[in-house]
Amino acid sequence: MKFINKIIILLIMTAYLNASSLQENIENFIGKKTYKINKFLIYNLFKDENSFYLGEKLRYIKIFRILKENGLLHIKYNSAKDINIVFESQDKTIKTIKTVKDILLNLGYSYYFTKSITRIDSNLKWEINFKSESMLDPLVFLKELSKLNVKVLNIKKINNTKWKYKIDVNYVNILNSIDIAKNEVIKLKKPHRDYVIKVNDAHKLKIMSHRLNEWYPSLTFYDKDLSLIGFVEQNRIYKGIKLKIPNETKYILISDTYNLINIKRGLTIIVR
Repeated sequence: MKFINKIIILLIMTAYLNASSLQENIENFIGKKTYKINKFLIYNLFKDENSFYLGEKLRYIKIFRILKENGLLHIKYNSAKDINIVFESQDKTIKTIKTVKDILLNLGYSYYFTKSITRIDSNLKWEINFKSESMLDPLVFLKELSKLNVKVLNIKKINNTKWKYKIDVNYVNILNSIDIAKNEVIKLKKPHRDYVIKVNDAHKLKIMSHRLNEWYPSLTFYDKDLSLIGFVEQNRIYKGIKLKIPNETKYILISDTYNLINIKRGLTIIVR
């Protein structure tokens, strides 16, 4: 009997903690003021707390869909604001950046800046900034992540203009990279996604931009384990660039700081 009672108490406590966690997250997403005004509506909409969990993980798409359908999610501003989005992940860092960049491009976000990239142990933190009259729509973004089998571990609204997503991209297949040998000249055509080249024991990189391009160089370097080594990002036009390749570099992601349309006539690459 004591054993059964313990199980019942444990189930009640688990349900309570789940409900508490769910409500805390909802309050964080929509803000204290909106939460307080609509408290009874929210309790009614989310009364079946367990249906908003998959194991111990929140079902974020379902949560945001209900919030949006009921006018509880406010992501538009009266004027353009400086928006900051932080992405955190573990391992496979080239996947994180490339996957998120591709999704942002699909959603029409071409003009954004890398505010910072940091890596501690196996954890990557990438923060971007852009100016907009609305926040990146969480529901739309989450649906795109789901299509690529990206797991969402946690979402947090830091403040009115800053959100953080912790994701797992281990189940996403990276797009094929372009192998380039020493002293080989590679002419890259109009990009639909960022270029990713694979190098072997290379020390110098030379990139020439077509004379009609307006290229703002953005390059990110990774080792054989896809760990971030460094990155270069410029905010002025270059017709060409020469760089020392960081030691242990295996992959180089080549892009434009603002928009891939700036290099629509392609680039020419040589490694030495």
